[in-house]
Amino acid sequence: MEGTNPGARPISAIAAAKLRARELTDQVSQVDGAQNEAPSSYSEATASDYEEESDEDVTEVFTNFQLCNWRYENTNVISESGDELTISLNKNKTASFVGCYDFVVLKGAINVNGANIARNPGKSETPNVHRAYAPSTHPIMTIRGLDHENWIHLLSCKEPVPFVNISPLFTNIWASNSGANSAKSFSFIPQTTQDPLSRPLTPLLTPSAWLACTEETATTSLKVLVIGAPITGKSSFARRLLNRYITGFGKNSKPRDGVYYLDLDPCNSEYVLHGQVSLALVREVNLGPTFTHLSAVPSKEVKNKLIRAHSFPIKTMDDYREYFYSCASDLYQTYLNHHYRNSSIPLVVNTPGWLFSSEFPLLQRIISLVKPQRLIHLDNLHAPYDAQPSILETLTTIAAHQNISYNQIPAQGPLALSMRSETELRSMQMQAYFHTTGSTKSERRTPTYNLKPLSHMVPWELCYEGTSTAYQSFVGFMILGEQVAPSALLGFLNGSLVHIVSSSSVDIQNSIQWTKASRIPYFEEDKKSGIVQPLDPQTSSVVCTALVRSFDPPHRTVQIIMPKTHEHLMYTLKPEHTVFVAGCCENPTWAFTEDAYYAESEGKGHDVLPPWVETAEKIGEMGYLNTIRRVRKFHQ
Repeated sequence: MEGTNPGARPISAIAAAKLRARELTDQVSQVDGAQNEAPSSYSEATASDYEEESDEDVTEVFTNFQLCNWRYENTNVISESGDELTISLNKNKTASFVGCYDFVVLKGAINVNGANIARNPGKSETPNVHRAYAPSTHPIMTIRGLDHENWIHLLSCKEPVPFVNISPLFTNIWASNSGANSAKSFSFIPQTTQDPLSRPLTPLLTPSAWLACTEETATTSLKVLVIGAPITGKSSFARRLLNRYITGFGKNSKPRDGVYYLDLDPCNSEYVLHGQVSLALVREVNLGPTFTHLSAVPSKEVKNKLIRAHSFPIKTMDDYREYFYSCASDLYQTYLNHHYRNSSIPLVVNTPGWLFSSEFPLLQRIISLVKPQRLIHLDNLHAPYDAQPSILETLTTIAAHQNISYNQIPAQGPLALSMRSETELRSMQMQAYFHTTGSTKSERRTPTYNLKPLSHMVPWELCYEGTSTAYQSFVGFMILGEQVAPSALLGFLNGSLVHIVSSSSVDIQNSIQWTKASRIPYFEEDKKSGIVQPLDPQTSSVVCTALVRSFDPPHRTVQIIMPKTHEHLMYTLKPEHTVFVAGCCENPTWAFTEDAYYAESEGKGHDVLPPWVETAEKIGEMGYLNTIRRVRKFHQ
């Protein structure tokens, strides 16, 4: 055969996958073409673009990162005012800003986290305004110029999540508010050490193989499944691919009307709160972390739509494997039902890391269920070929048998420790959700929030057992993820997060029991499995998430709090088909401390602390809180 080395030995499927990934890397020259009439050939930012330009030791490279290569000079600044900035960005130059800002492309085209955004082709059209969120809690994304000369107009916007008075997690995460940019909501910081707040800023890096894989995938595939071990960058890659689909990928490839995003990661959900797996229709580019998304708000003004979601406990996978697969199957079938209406909208499926690392047989079932056109595996390509031979061989075999294009690309983990842990980021997302009140109706749509603690909100009072003066408002509480004794149910539920679920099943009341003292209805454990059996995903879905504020056992009522934007959904629920699912989310400790931080911001100090909050000094004096406690197992 022409071009074949007769002395070469046959290579394994694993080696072939490695070789394919390296071939993709060599195809970067045509990646991310601009959307204007003369698209540019360019290469996006890679790790080598951001290495510190110094001769210092390697340790310094990992503590002081260059965030971009654009310089704040007169030749690069077109105009500037108190809250606006217009810059000139040459081809392949990158500019990054910390904070939040709206931007308009006045000339040329740019790429932002996979999204190609060009100047409006028609002079009479209103310029498209996009909003970018670049807090210090996440790697800082860059604006890369695509054409020979590109003009970008940046405008200040209101702080998207102004919760500093009720939570320290939102402190010092946006613009530095010092120096020449003090009046703007964004700050130009070229490298980590130049941050006035001395935050551990890191750039949002993109391996070159990602760029080529994104280009090839967006051009040829409409159904994509992203897999990989924990902390390999699956969500980051899926976000880039989603942005590419929505904005287009070249001169002859038009933008898609949207992307179906099937999120099977209940710990780090992108468009819903944690403790859920979901299917969403995404129509807006994603240029911000999860706590800035407005997609969960059921409003006509919001382009992104949540189609369906199911509760899933994040603390344990044991005993819930079949339920996980049932949820995935139902969400995929929902996608198929919607897909028939518009077959041009692609599907991106994101998976949790534990599905690859410890539940690989279940991952195989998911692959067979979805039957993707392309399987993208994020892995360490520099690892020895025999690191995971059985898994890699199985993946390549499945791809070959099911005619799936298989791409193995390098993982991209975090460069350094983040300012906020994953638990804290989930708390920030949850806090933003509960305080949202909607958004402004102006062209530059801005989120609006209730800035006082949740204790200031008027709760909903629901009857959990019928009385002579009130009907029962819902069926009962379902506890997933952990076993709770009936005698401890009141304390477990008080102050917890619950998913309000609507179910059309006629059998949901068959396993209801009531606690002796408070008469709280709960779902009994299945005698065979020893756990509470979840609701059938085919007949149930999450309506919204609420916080249990308190119980009033004598009157058989429970008070719950939910965002103002979701309260109208309560009027659509039928009591005999409504279940409160608990145990899927982390404890909302942020809600218990809001009043204390708010009082401190009002100058009231520690004199009005809530009964469940104490100062660090006082806790240090309570020696019994720091002693080891022996816990006995509960036996029925």
